[in-house]
Amino acid sequence: MNCSKCSAPIATRVTACPSCGAPLSRGELDRLARDLADAAKRLLDSGVSAIDRAARTVQPTVDRAVAAVRPAVSEAAKAARPLADEAVRAGKELARAAKPLADATVQMAREATDAVVKTTKPALEKAASVTESAARKVRDRVKRR
Repeated sequence: MNCSKCSAPIATRVTACPSCGAPLSRGELDRLARDLADAAKRLLDSGVSAIDRAARTVQPTVDRAVAAVRPAVSEAAKAARPLADEAVRAGKELARAAKPLADATVQMAREATDAVVKTTKPALEKAASVTESAARKVRDRVKRR
């Protein structure tokens, strides 16, 4: 855009002519904004157009590469299938073999818990009785005062 007074070129971010100092009018600022928007749109359109051309140019190569690789990927999947099936079978077999051990461990834990309860229960009952008796004595003393 050029200044309306001296015709000097004006940059996009100024409010006055750098050459003659004339302030830009609202209309000139609006025109400058439109010119800037138009330039940005043209730039964007040309970029999108270039990307579209590049995509059209590259697409056949990508299609050929996919077509070339697809059989190898398919073969690899077929080759991996028996290994995956064997891994699943081995996992199930391992789980079946471990179940009796897990069951025995659970049973031992239950028995250990029962033994601890059986051993400590009388002592705990005795401690509760002694504590209850002591609490009664303290209550009685407090009431007497």
